[in-house]
Amino acid sequence: MKSILASIIKNMLLVSILLITLFNFFYHFIKWNDLFITQLITGFFYLSLSCYEILNSTFISILNINRFPYFSNSYIMFRTLKTTVFFLISVLLFLTTNAVKNLYPICLTLAFAELITNYLKYKKHLCYVYLSTNFLILAENKQTKLFANEISLIEYRHEILYFVKKDGKSIQIKLEHINQKTMFLTKIYDWVLKNNISVGKESNEKMINEVNLK
Repeated sequence: MKSILASIIKNMLLVSILLITLFNFFYHFIKWNDLFITQLITGFFYLSLSCYEILNSTFISILNINRFPYFSNSYIMFRTLKTTVFFLISVLLFLTTNAVKNLYPICLTLAFAELITNYLKYKKHLCYVYLSTNFLILAENKQTKLFANEISLIEYRHEILYFVKKDGKSIQIKLEHINQKTMFLTKIYDWVLKNNISVGKESNEKMINEVNLK
């Protein structure tokens, strides 16, 4: 609840400062120095709330048992691209000679927010795979909760686990992004057995061989 409130407040701050800046672009009711100070103060609170939201985003983040850090290439590329775009836009706005330049502190704030929050996610391992009794959670750009009774089949090929759901959709977990591969695969295999989930014949043999269960 606290993280949701932080998210609402920070987005309200962002929208407010954006509207103020845009109105000032047309009506010039605030001097640039005063607007810049307002943007800095708003940016500080936005960054603070972004950090608070990340650090309080999930209760599972404090649990280490059955939680494995998971940072896929797609996640890293998406976040890097997003941060770079905000930085480039802020530079381009700064180099302009008209009043649109006034928007650059807002873009710079968004870039730093992305940079800092992703650093916190990495340090605190807030992108992860978490195994519970009858469900697993994959948390990256969004949090996906998958219950065991939703799964019709599990396949394991080329160090990739495919969780095929009963509705035909599938979720992938690539073991190359998990440091403790053997431990993770062992936990997954135990989880599969406890929840009586079907595994492809070849996939089952590969999993058994890799975790040395024979």
